[in-house]
Amino acid sequence: MKTLKRLQFWQEAPTVAVHAQLLDTVLVVEDLESVECPIATWPAALVLAAYIAQHRHLFRGKRICELGAGTALPSVLCARPSVGAAAVFASERPEETDLLRLIQRTIHLNNCTQRCVALPLDWRCDTLPIELRTESIDVILGADVFYCDDDFSRLFRLVHRLFLCHPQAVFITSYQVRQAKRVIWPWLQKYELVAEEVPSREVLSAGHRLGICHVQRPSSAMDEVASDDKEPSGGIEEIAVPTFEDIHLYVIRRRTTAAASSDG
Repeated sequence: MKTLKRLQFWQEAPTVAVHAQLLDTVLVVEDLESVECPIATWPAALVLAAYIAQHRHLFRGKRICELGAGTALPSVLCARPSVGAAAVFASERPEETDLLRLIQRTIHLNNCTQRCVALPLDWRCDTLPIELRTESIDVILGADVFYCDDDFSRLFRLVHRLFLCHPQAVFITSYQVRQAKRVIWPWLQKYELVAEEVPSREVLSAGHRLGICHVQRPSSAMDEVASDDKEPSGGIEEIAVPTFEDIHLYVIRRRTTAAASSDG
């Protein structure tokens, strides 16, 4: 049975006399019993989503591509009215047909079909899909996309191709450090990129919290669930956004673009 996870992003009120504000609710479909690899919303995706929720103005009206979208939480949040991206491509490897279908279902559950689409994207291919070439891409997202050693070379090669096509774009990535030798710095140097690490206080700042409720539904019944703000039976379990002990969040740009920004 697949699991439907409801995530609510809240902003605490400045005084006790005012109620907390619900920023948005996002539904994601998970499949922890998937044969190849569990399809879950990993901590790095929660960190990236928390950053997006707190910096909504940076994504409003932008065209966005998420690499290795998985359950597509960051993509769907960007496409929701609370953030208001112009267009979002939640991409996954072409061979992950079941996962791409799961992403499209998640997009449908969140009423984002006008702004968001699941997109097959082969990291090894030299040619970008037409959707990523014909119009500008402003923001590239990646949550926990550096899982294996080969991921670093393949992903940075893909990001390099995207930057060549969209030189003003930024790449925002959160990743969990699993081995000390797996670092991004050699790849930044190779492709002439610069990275700014986002301080933890910008994601874990006071006044924001994240509520999660697990709602199990048979796969055939999931389309009946609405992404409203009604509290499901059993209540909502509030959780802390994962700490930065082993998760890093970076904003990466082309070196020439970063230099131009600082000169201006």
